Amino acid sequence: MIIYYQGAELPTYRNLIKEMNIQSSSLSYMGLRKRTKFSKPWLVSNYFPENHKLFVDSGCSVLNNAKEQQYDDEELRAIAEHYYLWVDSNIGNLEYYTEFDAIQLGQTGIETFREQRRDIAFDKLVPVWHEDSGISGLHQLAEDYGRVGISQTAIGGRDLIPTLSRLASNGIKLHGLAMTKPDIMQAVKWESVSSTSWTTPQRYGDTIIWSHNQLKRYPKSMKDQARKKERATFLAAGFDWEKIEADDPKEMLRISLWSWEQLLGKINRTGVTTSMNFDDEDFTEIEGDDVGTVVSRTQNRLPTPTPRDPSQRRVIPLIDFDIDTVKVKNSETGEYENKDVPRIKVRSESMRICDTCFLASKCPMFEPNSTCAYDIPIQVETKEQMQSLMNSLVSMQTQRVMFMKMSEDMEGGSADPVLSSEIDRLGKLIEKKHTIEQEGFSLTVTAKQSGEMNMVERIFGDMGNTQSLTTFAQPKELEQASQELGFIDAEVIDLPDFKDMSN
Repeated sequence: MIIYYQGAELPTYRNLIKEMNIQSSSLSYMGLRKRTKFSKPWLVSNYFPENHKLFVDSGCSVLNNAKEQQYDDEELRAIAEHYYLWVDSNIGNLEYYTEFDAIQLGQTGIETFREQRRDIAFDKLVPVWHEDSGISGLHQLAEDYGRVGISQTAIGGRDLIPTLSRLASNGIKLHGLAMTKPDIMQAVKWESVSSTSWTTPQRYGDTIIWSHNQLKRYPKSMKDQARKKERATFLAAGFDWEKIEADDPKEMLRISLWSWEQLLGKINRTGVTTSMNFDDEDFTEIEGDDVGTVVSRTQNRLPTPTPRDPSQRRVIPLIDFDIDTVKVKNSETGEYENKDVPRIKVRSESMRICDTCFLASKCPMFEPNSTCAYDIPIQVETKEQMQSLMNSLVSMQTQRVMFMKMSEDMEGGSADPVLSSEIDRLGKLIEKKHTIEQEGFSLTVTAKQSGEMNMVERIFGDMGNTQSLTTFAQPKELEQASQELGFIDAEVIDLPDFKDMSN
């Protein structure tokens, strides 16, 4: 896989990419139009070193996601024509270029330009799939061109990762456009991907660093503690700690580029490691404040379902049942009969498949095409089981806190806000544990009467009249109350020994 780092139309990013000796980048034509009027030829060879791999994106996603149309139809067709002319003048220095896929042109307009390219640099054209054309449109593009630009991995809530994986396994070249999620990059065997995420340290103050064999992204609110925590990693990679402390934007971009290159190396070494369901919000090329936003969604279009044979229905594998036998009164005979009643429970076995698990590359029990080897046989039904669970959670959280405390000390002792929040969470767990362990008893009696004094009044008396309570304690009234309640005096009867009865 190749990562084409987007933003090469901007001199700052372009020069940094060349300075870092990065071999591939992506240029947005619509972004370039904002910087030049093309009054003279804009030649790629004048701005990029020889053998540099350049991916040209038309930049139409900005137009497609805009709230209002920026051009009328005639202006947009003129821009599309100029785009293809500009591509042709630079075709020898381009790896690939996407079609001008402005939705405003309509499907017919897009396809007209697409067909015109069949005899002009056809092998470098990347047609772009849009969800409006459905899964059938995706397969058609793949069949006609052998390569497809993908800007989302879900359609109407349906995960497209399995579909894309099958296309890639059949030799179709998939190009991920404006991707932001490393997990998605590892989910499919992409030919290439383009991404602006490497620029977020300069745009949003993020900190991106390759640490402990994974790409970490810390938001601006956590940058101080994150950079102190990763100080050893920065130094080991040869970056300037003083510039990092000074929040030097260029140095943070250099770190970001280096980190993304480490991720690329890992992906190319290990190949596809996971397949996960992500929303189409994970992709964007919007020139705005937010990254990862999609303006509109297409409604789910599903075919009319075919009723399934009832004999094929099964209970979902995640649940199981225990059978309890209870006494139930027969409404006809009036007799109590035994009846089996199912009681639902969660199964400890998992449906996860090793090949699609996000821990596949690290799990010691990984086995291709197998279900997860690990069970979690936990039952929480009684008070004792609940207390045992809380004890385990408190112990687990305590271990986390202690380990983070050791990490804080090793990083110089500066107070870590993350550790503080985990300590607060531990305190709340202990408080819940204490509440569960408390035992108590309460009794509430509600009595109501009307008319003459009855037995309720004799027992409770006038709650506002202490004399009534005192009167109730007299022996004669106690004896009378016992008789009214049905109590009788009885002598103790000696029962014969059962051994004697057997005779």
